[in-house]
Amino acid sequence: MDNLSSEIKSSVKKRIRSVNTPFKVELARKNNEYGGAPGLVPVGTGGAQVNADILVFKDNITEHQALNMFYRMENHLEGTKKTYRKPKHPTSNMFVIKTLPNFYGIDKVFYLSLGRNISKVTPKKLAKLAIDSVFNADEGPDGFNYLMSLKKHDITTPMSELCEEEILNQTFSNSLLESRKKLEDINAIKSSIK
Repeated sequence: MDNLSSEIKSSVKKRIRSVNTPFKVELARKNNEYGGAPGLVPVGTGGAQVNADILVFKDNITEHQALNMFYRMENHLEGTKKTYRKPKHPTSNMFVIKTLPNFYGIDKVFYLSLGRNISKVTPKKLAKLAIDSVFNADEGPDGFNYLMSLKKHDITTPMSELCEEEILNQTFSNSLLESRKKLEDINAIKSSIK
């Protein structure tokens, strides 16, 4: 919700906020952009419906243009002419844009769908991935950034709450911010040892 590309920002007519997703999502996919931390993906079992925003494009934006902008934004390809091609035989690791017809009074609503790649989701496994992401993120955002962003937008799932609780227990912390600071200090010490 916070990281829209400039081409999408300039093409949006209005934003409908706090719409419940018509499907459930859960922390069930390792996200390499966040150091391997768990990220939300649609799930068939478990999870929760969460807050989302619907971006309504200006009237002169075609469906094809909207799909291409969404594809470029999600793949960090802004400024290129890359276009989206729906995979004929998608796998769980392929980026697929799906359509919700007549949703929330809008003819077509598009959303990103990626498969899960965390087989058995447990709070301990998710907490470990989030903690490890601080050491793997290479100056970029990590799992703590992701979890704090979810909280900022009032997005919670059963596992996001249990994951946070497990992180706080494992790092003897009272908040995600405190926990992240402790892990950053450890990372700085590890980096200084040669």
